[in-house]
Amino acid sequence: SRPASRFHSPRHSASRRLCSRERRVAARSPPWAGRAVRGVGAADAGTLYELKKSDLQAPLFVVPGNHDVKGNPGLFEKYFKLKQFYFVWSGCLFIFLDNSLGAPYDRLFQFLEETLKEHQEKVRWTFIFIHRPPIDWEHGEPQPESKNYSRFFEIQKTYKIDYVFSGHLHDYRELELDGTHYITNGLESDQKGRTGNETYYTVVKVSAEKVLTEKISLHASSIEAFTGIAL
Repeated sequence: SRPASRFHSPRHSASRRLCSRERRVAARSPPWAGRAVRGVGAADAGTLYELKKSDLQAPLFVVPGNHDVKGNPGLFEKYFKLKQFYFVWSGCLFIFLDNSLGAPYDRLFQFLEETLKEHQEKVRWTFIFIHRPPIDWEHGEPQPESKNYSRFFEIQKTYKIDYVFSGHLHDYRELELDGTHYITNGLESDQKGRTGNETYYTVVKVSAEKVLTEKISLHASSIEAFTGIAL
């Protein structure tokens, strides 16, 4: 079988540290798609843009968060151009959705459904990246957030979605529901005086047969320990 592909989903506030490590291993690793899944201010957006232009030797893709568009709505487009798009790479469909400002989501769901319909027989795995999670993690047991995302879950029952990566919630959570894996990725202090827990990134290793994910503590582990996996 073909070698495993690999990508990472870091929190934006840890991206500089993560990407400085990634530069040292990118040359011997397949391309990866990173993303920041919570808002960034002007300084942090600039940092991400500098990373995007640097010698990562791999593409960097960023999902807009609510702080990306509040106060300076044109900043994200200035640095990253697109807020909602998709691409197919190595048998995988990557969909980037913009729910940074919250509801209404009609155009988002239309874009998602049309993209999934077009590619349902053409790809092996589907990964969705979105800032606000479609799962309600904060009121008892995790469950679908039906108030705003009922159509999302209708679409999910019709088309195969393997992984949904999100942020917004200041914690790291995982859930498998009806065949889809939901990961809300990482936590770090983003306001003066606000306490942040440990920060994580997710390493995703993909082959034709399976997808493996690892939750990695950015503070405790080095990405150089991960040299890929042959599947």
